[in-house]
Amino acid sequence: MSYSNDTNTREVSIVKKITTMSSEEYFSITLKSPEESVDSLLKKAMVATNSDIFTNKIKPAVGI
Repeated sequence: MSYSNDTNTREVSIVKKITTMSSEEYFSITLKSPEESVDSLLKKAMVATNSDIFTNKIKPAVGI
């Protein structure tokens, strides 16, 4: 997780790593805004990393 606080634009980036026995996948979310605070952007990025898109991306094998 990182952030930068430029005088014009605030930016927050989060990388989420999902590891299974056979693979690793990385997802990156970057939010930028000249109006919102870093705290607000960070909260939105954290909510996005917990969305169904990321949590249901890799499903365990059935019947093994």
